[in-house]
Amino acid sequence: MLAFELHVNGKKVATAGVEQGVMSVIANWVRGKEDGDSWQSGISIAGSDSQTSEYLRWFRQDLKVGDEIRIRLVESDRVDSPAEREPN
Repeated sequence: MLAFELHVNGKKVATAGVEQGVMSVIANWVRGKEDGDSWQSGISIAGSDSQTSEYLRWFRQDLKVGDEIRIRLVESDRVDSPAEREPN
């Protein structure tokens, strides 16, 4: 199956994929209007499994300035077990 392999700061944190469904890796940062010096940032890898009708999350972490993210699209027979499962 197709899967995302996610590395943060040189360390592999997850290989995540589903046979059928949607997968995403999201890196974001948010800075509010009211306090221009305050911001938050994070990375997550998650997906929706069409076969089980579940939302799955493998990994989520806050990020800081200087963190390095590497994402590889791989073909894999096995993926890591998700840390969270919720019905869609």
